[in-house]
Amino acid sequence: MWNIPADLGSWEHVSAHIETELQSNRCPAETSLSIIVAAEEIFANISAYAYQGSDGTVEIITKNEPLNDGRNEYSLTFFDWGTEFNPLNTPEFEKGTLARQKYKSGVRGGFGIHIVKDKADLLSYKYEDGQNVLCFVKSYTPATCQ
Repeated sequence: MWNIPADLGSWEHVSAHIETELQSNRCPAETSLSIIVAAEEIFANISAYAYQGSDGTVEIITKNEPLNDGRNEYSLTFFDWGTEFNPLNTPEFEKGTLARQKYKSGVRGGFGIHIVKDKADLLSYKYEDGQNVLCFVKSYTPATCQ
């Protein structure tokens, strides 16, 4: 568990820890990359928007659990005390259509949560006791030694 500044400068430390944890649990490289990309999107959005220009913190809890079927389940839970925002309420879009519309209008960004949804096996959100709580879960089959 970490409690760190909600600042993109903190991401490198978080990323390195997640990568080390995934490697030690034999997470395949492609799955590991998916998890890290999703985690970076979540962290970047909290850093940019949760505290609306003020300083704030993010608490991150990671857990790797073996499942009964031989796979592992890796979860990242992000807590922030910023403005209440449920990213799961972001409207779905037809891939390509929204991107073209946004590009033509000059608006950038807004695709991160769609990347996160695409990478997750399970994604949940709740607002509880003044906290945004977003949990990302990804299952994988540990790599075998060759």
